[in-house]
Amino acid sequence: MTTAAEGIVTGTAWYHLYFLLVTMQVYLLLPVIVWLVRVTRRHHVTLLVVSFVVQLAVFAAYKYEPHSIDWLHGYQKQFFFSYVFFIVAGAVAADHADAFLRFIREHRRAVLWAFAGAGAVTLGVWWVQVGLGQSLYAAGTPLQPVQVLWSTAVFVGFLTIGAAWADRRRADSPLARVVDYASDRSFGIFLSHPFVIWILLYGDSWLEAVVPKPWLTLVTVVLVLVLSVAVTEVFRWTPLSVPLTGRPSRARRRVARTAA
Repeated sequence: MTTAAEGIVTGTAWYHLYFLLVTMQVYLLLPVIVWLVRVTRRHHVTLLVVSFVVQLAVFAAYKYEPHSIDWLHGYQKQFFFSYVFFIVAGAVAADHADAFLRFIREHRRAVLWAFAGAGAVTLGVWWVQVGLGQSLYAAGTPLQPVQVLWSTAVFVGFLTIGAAWADRRRADSPLARVVDYASDRSFGIFLSHPFVIWILLYGDSWLEAVVPKPWLTLVTVVLVLVLSVAVTEVFRWTPLSVPLTGRPSRARRRVARTAA
């Protein structure tokens, strides 16, 4: 019971649950975030610059001065202030949604080139750090300054790709139906895939005993994808659909349509 309670409070029960814990913190802070965006409406550029600098400083401390955060006891990923720029930037972008999306559409090519450039810079930093003797994990940790650049580029780059898709989407096309299906199940897949990995690789894993390396990685990825989709699909038809997939139950929706 103590272990379960600690896992819930700290988000450490499994490798990605800290993300959900941070999301809950952002939900709780939403009134403060909305207030901040409103009172600084004429100074959003300054707000972004300040939060960007703070984010760089936080990640620099995590990466290059690890003893300065000993008081966090290794829980730096679990607190919202580790993502302050991303939270603020998202709120400011939402406040200027129409203008922001218009900018993305008008400068699509430049944004995508910047996306590619940020990726090249990030890989370059990784190679330099490995060359200086850092481990592959240390060189690739997300809690380092270059990740502020790369994460921002990913957010804006994917938004640009998504906007391009939305502008060209044909609702009756097979590809549109596939994307719609995947989008509807995506959060459920995100929630269920660690459980599937745990089942496949638990203890003296039968999968590891049967499938040799390096094929084990490929087979695991395929099985995790297929089984996560299957698990999500099952839950989409149950009363637990909202908490476990983030979507209303398909069974309830079908009943509602029938009644109408």
